[in-house]
Formats: sequence, structure tokens, C-alpha cells
Amino acid sequence: MGLTTVGRGVIPALTAANFVVGFSVLIVPGMLTNLASAFSVSIPVAGQLITAGSIVMGVGAPVSAALTSQIDRRALLLGALWLFALGHLICAMSDNFTVLLVVRSITVLSAAIITPQAAATLGLLVAPEWRGAALASIFVGWSLASVVAMPTSNLLAKALGWQAPFFLASGLSLAMIVWLSLALPKGLVLPKLSLQAWISVARHPILIPVLAVTLVSFASQFVVFSFMVPILEKGHVVSPLWIAALLFFYGLMGVLGNAFSVRILPAIGPNRFVTYALLAIAAAQIFWGLAFQSGVYFYLPLVLAMGIWGAASFASNSAQQGRLMAADPSLASASIALNSSCLYLGQAIGTPIGAALIAVYGYAALPWVALVFMLLAILVSQLAARRAEHTVR
Repeated sequence: MGLTTVGRGVIPALTAANFVVGFSVLIVPGMLTNLASAFSVSIPVAGQLITAGSIVMGVGAPVSAALTSQIDRRALLLGALWLFALGHLICAMSDNFTVLLVVRSITVLSAAIITPQAAATLGLLVAPEWRGAALASIFVGWSLASVVAMPTSNLLAKALGWQAPFFLASGLSLAMIVWLSLALPKGLVLPKLSLQAWISVARHPILIPVLAVTLVSFASQFVVFSFMVPILEKGHVVSPLWIAALLFFYGLMGVLGNAFSVRILPAIGPNRFVTYALLAIAAAQIFWGLAFQSGVYFYLPLVLAMGIWGAASFASNSAQQGRLMAADPSLASASIALNSSCLYLGQAIGTPIGAALIAVYGYAALPWVALVFMLLAILVSQLAARRAEHTVR
């Protein structure tokens, strides 16, 4: 089958769809301070937008994978984009925080559908030997969104109001509907994902600790990440342009780190790579802590923290998917869907922990508590690696 003309035409569209998803998910952390001010709530309360959305995406990813396999891919993805477009439009017109919280939570269900199902759809259009490269191509969309979403939403919210990023997300979704409706053929249906596949993942001695690494490591990161903009605004970085530049740098390093992982993973293997990446994130969290304890050298540890963290975070998740594939290729469809779920549920765990710490101890405590979780993730990662080595022997 090869990389057909249809496949080549769909790849740019699905890449753009992932960009729209990533952009829409990341706009809230970028303007959290503006949302808190607009609705007269505290930063921790505004963080509930991230927590609730993460729970919906975490539960929605495997559930949608199980329930929608027999639905035409074109109809499913277009329907999810319509929900994205209308949901963000309603978000922009909300005048009550509770309404915004409910509508946003429903809207991000689309993210739980679009990203994993875009990958599954592409698998129907290309030969097995092309799938790795094709999947890497469409996930570039998420990487690019990480570069521009948070700084864009931060600047737009300050210049035009918090509604502007939601309007932009809605407009991008509408444009994506047109593009995908032209690019994606009808009649694509996935094989049904059996209950036995999920049971086999739950009983697998390697897959479960690998999935636990994703859960704990992202819980660690979102203790800080959800409140990154308020932390920067409360610290010495007060210029919106400086904050946008730092957020852009974080995302750019994420793209570079992901590209680097593609080159080095075959040489050292995913198990060692994940350990190195998590150690790098732990170092970044130490730099974050030092940045808010120092005065003269504030910017140096902060820039180091943003760069190392961005590069290692994206790369570690790519390597995690490689670990799951290597542990049991026959269960990859279910295990990778669950990896997405653990990523989002980790966000749902880390964000309220960060909110509680802010309420009691202030922002300075966040990096150090996050570091404890990251060290736990490293230990679990080592356990998974040893089990994998024992299985191979």
C-alpha cells in the first residue's frame, strides 16, 4: 500500500488538527491570571479549569477509543471539531465562572477524541513500514502548538481580553472542519478494540509501571506548569513580553527535544532515555526553586529551568510510547491510549496539589513538592526498566 496519495494528503490535515487541539488545550494555562481576575476568583480556583478538563480528557481518551471504533473516522473527527468550535465560542461568551468551567470541560472532550483517533485513522491509510514516520509527522502539530499557544493566549488576553483566545480557538476549529472534510475520505472504520486487550494491559507486568511513570511524572510537572504564568508574574518577571518569550522558549525547546529524541532513542533505547529525561526535569525543578530564592542570578536558573524542562518533557513522553510498544506490540493500541489517559490524569492530580500548596504556602513551595513526585517517577521508571530487562533475558 505504501504512503498513498490519500495518505500524503491527509497527513498535513491531521497535523493541523493536532495543532488546533494543542493550541486549544494550552490557552487556559497561558491566561490563568486573566481568567482569575475577570471572574473574581483566586488563582487556585481558576486552576479548576485545568483540573476538570484534564479529568475529562483522561477518562475520555480510552473510553472514546473503546466506544467509537465502529464510527466512520471522518464523521467522528468532524463531529469532535464541531464540538470544539461551538464549545469555545460559548466559553468566550460565558459571564459566570461555573458556566465556563462546565462548558470548557465538555468542550475538551474533543481533544480526547481527536489526537488518538487521528493517529488511528492515519494507520488505516499507510502501510506498516510508513506508520512510524507518518505518526511522528502528525504529532508535530502538538509540538508546534506548545511553542505558540501559551505566549499567544497570554498576550491576547492582556491586549484584547480573556475572550480573545477562546474566539481564536473556535475560529481555528472551523477552519479545520473545512480542511479535514476535504482531505479525509469516507468509509474508514477501525477494528473493534476487545475487552480482552484492556484486561491484558491491566495484568501486564511491564506496561503498568510504565503507565505509572507517565501518571506520576505529569502530576509532578503540573504542580508547577498549571501555575507557570502566575508564578512568573508574581516573581521578578513582570513584563508580558518577557513572559511570552520564556513561554515561547519552553515550547521551542520542546520541539527540539522531541527531534533529538528521534535521533538518539535507537542508540540508547527508551528505558534509559526516559530515565535521563526525568532526571533532567528534576534538575529543571531544582532550577525553578533556586530562581525564586535568588535575586541577582534569578534569570539564569529560570532560563535553564525553562529550556531543560521543555526539551525533556516532550521527549520523555515520546520515549514512553516507545517503551509501551517495545513491551508488547500486540497491546500497543490499548496501552498508548491509556498512556494519553495517564498523561491527562496526571495533570488532574498535579494541578489541585499545586493549588492547595499556593493557598497554604505560596508559590515558592511548588518546585520542591514537584521534585518529590519526580523522584518517585524516576524510581518507578527504574523498576519498569529492570522488569523489561529481566523479561528479555
